Amino acid sequence: MPRLSCGMQCALAALFALNILFLFIGFSVMGVGIYIKSSGSFSAVAEIYSISESLGSEAMQWIGIGMIVAGILTVGLATFGCLGILKIKNN
Repeated sequence: MPRLSCGMQCALAALFALNILFLFIGFSVMGVGIYIKSSGSFSAVAEIYSISESLGSEAMQWIGIGMIVAGILTVGLATFGCLGILKIKNN
């Protein structure tokens, strides 16, 4: 089994770190979406900008669903990225 060069190892480590970062971002987006969906408003953050009053509760529900879906897709993609990097490293 050939050993990876130093540059390739550094690139894989950087990609792994970026995938972990996107994993945390995906979980955060999904968490905010779940909070919006369960509470029906985004008053903790939106009262500064008065967003939730102008959009209405139905639009906020759809925004919550969209954020949950975006978070799930981001977490899935980052997970597969991490698994791919580990597979390359172990070959």
